[in-house]
Amino acid sequence: MYSMTPKKKLLTTGQIAQHLGVREHRVLYAIRTRKISAAGRAGLYRLYDGRGVLAVGRALAETEA
Repeated sequence: MYSMTPKKKLLTTGQIAQHLGVREHRVLYAIRTRKISAAGRAGLYRLYDGRGVLAVGRALAETEA
């Protein structure tokens, strides 16, 4: 029998921005300056898992402090 394992939710930079309530260019800046790596790709889109989203959130919080 096949085993169904839950898939990780992967988010685009636009979805991360919407989730964090900031503009997408701030998410892109945080990813670029902190060298946060994507968990995967779908065509041209970079996809980030929970770790990536937390890293972006931490980076944004540090820049506001």
